[in-house]
Amino acid sequence: MDKVDWSGSTPLHFVASVGVEGATSLLLGRDKSGIWRKDNMGMYPIHIASSVGVMDAIYSLVNTDQSCATQLDANGRTLLHIAIENGKYNVVRFICKEPIPIFNDILNMKDNDGNTALHLAVQKRDQTIFSYLLRNRNVELNHFNIEGFTPLDLARRIKMENPFTSPQNPTEWMIRALCYSGAHFSPRRRDDVLTHSNGYGKKDAHGKTLAESNESVLVASALIATLTFAAAFAVPGSYKTDKPKEGTPELGDFYGFKVFLVADIFAFYFAVAATFSLAEYGNRGTVDPLVRCAYARLAVWLFHVALKSIIIAFALGVSIVMWDISLSTTAIIAIVTTIFMLFGNVPLGHDLRLLLLMYHRFGFSRPWSLYPSTSANLGWTSWSLRSFSTTLVWNVVQLCWVYTLIFAVAGIAQVKLKI
Repeated sequence: MDKVDWSGSTPLHFVASVGVEGATSLLLGRDKSGIWRKDNMGMYPIHIASSVGVMDAIYSLVNTDQSCATQLDANGRTLLHIAIENGKYNVVRFICKEPIPIFNDILNMKDNDGNTALHLAVQKRDQTIFSYLLRNRNVELNHFNIEGFTPLDLARRIKMENPFTSPQNPTEWMIRALCYSGAHFSPRRRDDVLTHSNGYGKKDAHGKTLAESNESVLVASALIATLTFAAAFAVPGSYKTDKPKEGTPELGDFYGFKVFLVADIFAFYFAVAATFSLAEYGNRGTVDPLVRCAYARLAVWLFHVALKSIIIAFALGVSIVMWDISLSTTAIIAIVTTIFMLFGNVPLGHDLRLLLLMYHRFGFSRPWSLYPSTSANLGWTSWSLRSFSTTLVWNVVQLCWVYTLIFAVAGIAQVKLKI
């Protein structure tokens, strides 16, 4: 039981890496000393189990000797550090949620670089692991690593090293979560931080990359424009053949038809605008990269509006035809359309996830306000950034304004028809 191979691994190391249920308990029942045997890399059996996410081995080792949870490898890492670096969600969840007192001791332990588990989660940019940690009220937010960085400092540095990424990226969400949880920046002059993270040299490269990556948007927007143009003349329910309204849409008096037509018009014009923006400026090599970047972003926004509009057009077109034939089909269409309306709305998803995270950490006891120094360091000077509730409302508005406008315009048309 105490023999080792060329790597310094004992039988317990091997069993911990394989994860056969009950095997670890069987070995520990015969000899517990292997728990404290390191291999040549300085890793104990519990580190091996954590690196591969073998929960049965971790349960057995911790139940046999809880103090093994505090073991450090050659790099000063605990099993929690190793689990985060290897992306083992089950191990991180177990440590953060199980009411085992010894786990509270390792939540804020530092490795040889001074990084706590929260530092590593920020560096890995993993929202799930980050959420498990932040939900635990024993996780402290303002430890300094060997470079003098807090987790919030690291998140800001990652953001500044990638200044042109989408606002809906994991790091941006982590910054918001840390700020609203009461995290601090280290005492550094802001002008030094901005100077060392200047992204000016990346602007041209980003402009070229963004423009080139939007070729699929160009094709999709052109396709939407083509389809919606055809749908405007091949309307649901065909045309009337009797005078005096011969040639007019058969279902033209229905409110649902007007919603269909307005949505179709929106989809067509926004798709045409997106296609023009990319074809004329966004994908032309002779245009300045920063101009291409601006038009590429505009085209993506226009394309999103067109996509939302065509979802409504399709749903209402089918619904008004099937209304008198099959209400169950109409109901299914309504449910699927609602799902697609919410699908992919990253900003709202981030807000709801942050809301749940804050509830787990603080309940309803904490005011949702930022420290003045924190908002100043981040340059969050507008009311929409400093207030979580305002940001949430704004993201809901961004989600719904297209749908609201379509139904409102159709409603106005219906009222005028009755008058």
